[in-house]
Amino acid sequence: MRNFQKPYPSLNIADYFHLFDVNERFKCNLCKKNRKFYCYSDSIPHPEIRVPNVKLPFKVDIIKHRQEVDGKSTSCHAKMLAGDQVNIYEFPNIPDYEKEEDCVLLFVSPNAVDIKSLFKGCRKLELKENHGLEKGYRIGTLLKKNLKEIVDEEKQQEVVSKSNESEKVYTLDNLPIKKAIFIDSTWKQCRGIYQDKRIQALSTVIIQNRITKFWRKQKGAPNWFLSTIEAIHQFLLEFHVNAFGISKNYYDNCLKDFQLLNTDWIPEDKIISSDDTEQNELNTPYNGQYDNLLFFFSFMHSLIHSLDDPNKPLSE
Repeated sequence: MRNFQKPYPSLNIADYFHLFDVNERFKCNLCKKNRKFYCYSDSIPHPEIRVPNVKLPFKVDIIKHRQEVDGKSTSCHAKMLAGDQVNIYEFPNIPDYEKEEDCVLLFVSPNAVDIKSLFKGCRKLELKENHGLEKGYRIGTLLKKNLKEIVDEEKQQEVVSKSNESEKVYTLDNLPIKKAIFIDSTWKQCRGIYQDKRIQALSTVIIQNRITKFWRKQKGAPNWFLSTIEAIHQFLLEFHVNAFGISKNYYDNCLKDFQLLNTDWIPEDKIISSDDTEQNELNTPYNGQYDNLLFFFSFMHSLIHSLDDPNKPLSE
């Protein structure tokens, strides 16, 4: 008998072990191809599978490179589990994000900010060296105010910002973003997509490093390079913590499953000691509200690691 191991034993993920009993393939209604557990091309699960429904606080767009192999991608997991809140586009057929507001892109760029900065009203990392002036210009010759006045104003704005941040109560209607965009491709392909002017219009955000549980080894990539569904989950986790806090029980018992490099990004006042935090309520401290995004990911990890040779490719 196979030894099925859960990659995230402490998380609030629905039972997926009935997927191991699926023997017959099904024909996808759209592409007409026979699939085993789900159609990764059209994001349709096997009709015998009980799939959890995950509610998100905002829309999610996933941009796939046309050379990205569907069978190796986890983008379809998000679509199957979060339904109408997730859209998948194949580059270059993407929306014009220059015309959309309150959208951010997960991408490591020179001006990227962390998620906490979004809640401080910062969408772009401003370079402080010479106040952004080109080489050859002296700031002293261009100031309309003396340097002391500018420094005092910056300090005052920082105090006001921190005061507003501590007093503001977030709801699903006043969150700092309405959509998050993710690129599903290799790093080399990703940089090519990022050059598109429609993508360049977006503010970029980075997430905390955590160890990937992806079952396929990525040559030359560090172990904190996450699969798409892992990155979406980490983004939502950090966003939720900054907006509504995190249950102390989840903080103490569940975060360890992600092997985060550190938890310094979670301040003590965001760790809420409460017994009435609901798993399905989006405006309460994080208690696993988005953990089911890892439903299919966890199943595939358990399935592949139950084989004699986990690196052996699965038959499709």
